[in-house]
Amino acid sequence: MRQLIRSVQLSLLLTSLALFAFAPLTRLRADTSNAGKNIWEGKSGGFIIRWSTSDIMAQSTSNLKKVVFSARSLAQKDLDDVISKGRESYGERNPIVLYERKFTVLSVAGSMISLKDHYFASFKREAHPAGETRFATIDLAKEGEIGDKDVTDSLNTHLAGSGKVVKLTDFFSESDVLHALLDDPLVRKALQNSGDPTPPNTLAKLIAQFSSAPIVEGECYSVSDDLLTRFAFHHIEKGKVAVRLGLSGAGPCREALTQLGILLPIPESLKGSLALAESRKEGFLMKTQEKIAPNQKTTLTFSASKDAGH
Repeated sequence: MRQLIRSVQLSLLLTSLALFAFAPLTRLRADTSNAGKNIWEGKSGGFIIRWSTSDIMAQSTSNLKKVVFSARSLAQKDLDDVISKGRESYGERNPIVLYERKFTVLSVAGSMISLKDHYFASFKREAHPAGETRFATIDLAKEGEIGDKDVTDSLNTHLAGSGKVVKLTDFFSESDVLHALLDDPLVRKALQNSGDPTPPNTLAKLIAQFSSAPIVEGECYSVSDDLLTRFAFHHIEKGKVAVRLGLSGAGPCREALTQLGILLPIPESLKGSLALAESRKEGFLMKTQEKIAPNQKTTLTFSASKDAGH
């Protein structure tokens, strides 16, 4: 069953990629009707972050002229990149008619900002639209621009491949992350169903075993190789930080998201920034975000029109 769902998912993704590649020469027109209602603004880790319904922008407090992150620019880069590659390979036989990107800020701790990133793409002639929802955490202080690296297994190339994207093992020991994941009920069930009686003793083995195991009954998810980048800080509990990892949906529920919850010892390097975020003196954690900005998101829509690109 697991292999069947993964095969269906791969088929849908390849179909979507192929269809997306048949994009028109002109740029889709961005919807500018969104007035940009402010959702949250604050300072954290040496950066000013402005989250509105039309963009998420971050600037260094030492250089306000430089924008180190923009959700709108990221979405446009992704769209331009796929259109460019598709034009070179396939021409214009099946133009994209709608591309939508929705971002939610999940947590801000120090210079790190965690995002929920959802994309949707529709085409003039399509078997299925494309879509995915993921978590990602970027470090605004890291060198490099969004889009420095190329990732071929996701349409979210510039976010997933950014030099600014961080993973859990950048801060927490592999041993702590491994044992925390082994304690998660969903992970335990999946590993029990994997047919391998030997508990994984490394994160790489755990992710490989989790990925190949049959999907737990009643769930619908996929396990990506970059699982450790798909996280957000949720709350502080008994001296540990609660972390949520997002598993993107599989096959027909590809735009859904399943969350894993783990507890990790707080390293010295994160104690200050997490304490400030927990108290909301600088930033906020995911548990608080659900109160200060319920159901709020940045929505960026690019749609085809007769004068698109002019």
